[in-house]
Amino acid sequence: MATAYEFESLFPKRPDARADGEAEAARLTRAGWTPDVLIDRTAADAPALDRRRLLAGVTAFHQERMTRTPDPARYPESTRWVDYVRQRDQAVQDRTGMSAEDLAVLRSLNPYMAFRGWQEQQTLARGAQPTPTTERCRVVYLADSTLGETHFKNVDDPLAGFEPRPAPRGLDRPPLVYSGVGSGLHLDTEPDELFPLSPLQMMLHETEDAPGAVAFLGRYRSFWGGCNIVVYDRAKRAAAIEKTSYCHMDVYEQNAAGSVHVSGMVCRDAANAHGRHQTAMRQRYMTMFGLPEDGPDRAFWDACDRAERMLADALNDTGHAADGGPIDARAVWRLLTTPWPEGLSKEGAALHPDQAVREYTLASYAFYWEKQRMLRLQRDPQTGNMPEAEEVYQF
Repeated sequence: MATAYEFESLFPKRPDARADGEAEAARLTRAGWTPDVLIDRTAADAPALDRRRLLAGVTAFHQERMTRTPDPARYPESTRWVDYVRQRDQAVQDRTGMSAEDLAVLRSLNPYMAFRGWQEQQTLARGAQPTPTTERCRVVYLADSTLGETHFKNVDDPLAGFEPRPAPRGLDRPPLVYSGVGSGLHLDTEPDELFPLSPLQMMLHETEDAPGAVAFLGRYRSFWGGCNIVVYDRAKRAAAIEKTSYCHMDVYEQNAAGSVHVSGMVCRDAANAHGRHQTAMRQRYMTMFGLPEDGPDRAFWDACDRAERMLADALNDTGHAADGGPIDARAVWRLLTTPWPEGLSKEGAALHPDQAVREYTLASYAFYWEKQRMLRLQRDPQTGNMPEAEEVYQF
């Protein structure tokens, strides 16, 4: 995702599978990645999981995914990207010595568990005490605010392992910007397409405008999910896309003031097909684990919905968006940086007495494109505190 200020990563470059694979391998090596990192996280939800069975299942699933190449008549752009995925993954294995099983865990564990894994091992899941997911971020794009064209983001995640970012080198603006938030499901319906393409990466090479991006991502909707994104271009055209499921996609256009936004773990229309699917999959997950309605998972989801309503209401209220007036950018920034529950900055809040992982907003960003200015707040990983004043970078 286009998190923080790394917009340079969105400038389209000629895809170089070998170089990208070697760069990914270097990152994994520096992080000390092993398949146990992901398997342990899954096993925390169900300690009785049969790891050998899980590893065999995800390996077979990944091998199947790699044979399910897209139809080039329906997806004409996909041919070179199929080759790219294979060559990139071979480079990762060559550089790290990763086995086929390790690569399967890296690439396919999450979709495997959502589509098949929990169903295959559901008898082992009963009676487990899964760890509730933590709240995941917010993005706002304002085409015409009181401070001009503006992009805001809150980055929410557990505090453990957080490393503050260095000072930015600049604030370059790519032709097409997207920024996203985590918004997945423990259980999901398996889509028709399984090959592990990355439509968000492909999009940057296939189009430079927001309408084209929405159309492209819509055609490739079966290949991606588990995130909501904002996408916008240099003509200030923008859209919000909610994609919690691989099988559903909702697009929200700019309001009268030109704004769009996304929140983590949310389908803002609970009554449409996407929203009903999210509700049904969550209920199925709770039934599988025998989770109570008054437990931490439901409290977490309710808090996500509340945060979404707070943000949506603010974007309509702070700038008379109904009649097209400019939105007050400073008011949006205050909302994003004010501690929860009055604002949207998580300060270690526990949403439920049984919640194991505390809620933190690790960083807040404001990008004022026309002013070439960036604001940033980053949490101190040692104390858990936010600084009293934001950093200001003028370019």
